[in-house]
Amino acid sequence: MSAEDIYYYVFQQEDPVYYAQILMSRFVRTNDKRTKGLLMKFARHNSFSGDTKQIIAAALRGLMNYKDDETEKIFVDFVVCGDDYLADIAKDYWEDAE
Repeated sequence: MSAEDIYYYVFQQEDPVYYAQILMSRFVRTNDKRTKGLLMKFARHNSFSGDTKQIIAAALRGLMNYKDDETEKIFVDFVVCGDDYLADIAKDYWEDAE
């Protein structure tokens, strides 16, 4: 399955937060080649409502280890997004750089 297929599969489940968190953690642990793409897909979700905010937060935490321009742009976007919870998570991206 592609990262996009997995993304859509998660939102068809009764508890998408559970499925998203389990799948993302397994992908990160196994260092699957689709991991970054999947995490980016979840992080780019358009809605910051309750369930999706938890999924986005988990994706951001998983993306912390990817230090490149594309990933940094995602974190910059969340720092200025207007959502304090997600902005606080995003600020941690630069914490170990100091």
